Amino acid sequence: MRISLALAVVEQQTEKRPQQCRRCRARRFHRHRNRRRKVRDTRVERVRVVQYQCAHCQKTVTVYPKGITRAQQTQRLVMLSVTLYGLGLSYDKVKAVLQALEAKLSKGWIWHNVQEAGEQAMRAMRSQQARRCKITVLGADETEMKAKGEGTTVGFVTDPKTGQIVGMEILTSRDSEDFVRWLKTYAKRHGAKVVVTDDLDSYRLAAEEMQLEQQLCLAHFRKSVSRRLKKIEGYEEDKELVRTAVKALTGQAKRCVKRLQRRYSNHSPPRKGERESPGYKMRMLTLEILEKWNRLTLYQRGHAQKDAFARRVGPVAAVPATNNATENAIGRGGKIRYRMMRGFKTVDSMLKTTAVVATLGGVLAGVTYQSLFG
Repeated sequence: MRISLALAVVEQQTEKRPQQCRRCRARRFHRHRNRRRKVRDTRVERVRVVQYQCAHCQKTVTVYPKGITRAQQTQRLVMLSVTLYGLGLSYDKVKAVLQALEAKLSKGWIWHNVQEAGEQAMRAMRSQQARRCKITVLGADETEMKAKGEGTTVGFVTDPKTGQIVGMEILTSRDSEDFVRWLKTYAKRHGAKVVVTDDLDSYRLAAEEMQLEQQLCLAHFRKSVSRRLKKIEGYEEDKELVRTAVKALTGQAKRCVKRLQRRYSNHSPPRKGERESPGYKMRMLTLEILEKWNRLTLYQRGHAQKDAFARRVGPVAAVPATNNATENAIGRGGKIRYRMMRGFKTVDSMLKTTAVVATLGGVLAGVTYQSLFG
């Protein structure tokens, strides 16, 4: 994919005039002052700022060229500093790059730009969350970051179809009650019927309590099965059958797992002080696969909405087999950026920085986001 990143346009002068006086609502103005002003930018050194005066109440109004505000730095420099930080550079390195481009900016101003952009990104995300658009299938996952040296869990909710981040918030714990509180808001707001998650048991309990169908991420589950099979000694042929069955997930594969489960059903659990035998491990693994079979194969059936008489209403909603959209959102939301840091000083700073990187990452990934810089 070809990435295109557009920064703000900066003009050196403007012919724009004020339309109405904020004080008296009059519409007549005359030019009061015309001066050149020094700005910080990678290309422009000075711009022309025009001051107009109301003909009725004499209130003055300053008109700035495009890309110029009251601040000394241009909007292009603000966007460039935030973009460099979001792409993984530290504040010191961002300062060095800008200095090489002949645009000097202190670390304090760079930090301020990131925080301001973070506030705007969070407002855009809250505005997006407030929209009650219909999303039948939601993806959910969580990750841990450090703030003040302590682990903080951040939950992400996405639309797997588009990759759009629907919600992002701090979770107090990873138990089912907190997950229900977290997911219930988004499921109710968007009318979700299916949730795509990893194999964490809290998601299963939350989905059952909210009466949602659940699709387990096949990528997570297959990796988990492979790790468990590597720890089991012997039974190489049967282990290969399990791997093939989990990969295929067909009716024949399910019958194969059932035969294996019956074969190992006579292996008893270990007694006190004993270790689990390889046969008992195979028994428990095959039993777990069968118990989760419906949640592993929901993507094959899709979600069919039914009426009170169990008749299908409307088209069948497609369900993704993996939770890759949410995983990508977490990566865009700063997980890769976070690994290059020692952590955040405050939770507020963590949320703002994560919102900035998530929005910027969405732009680079071709995901539609509201504008980060207003």
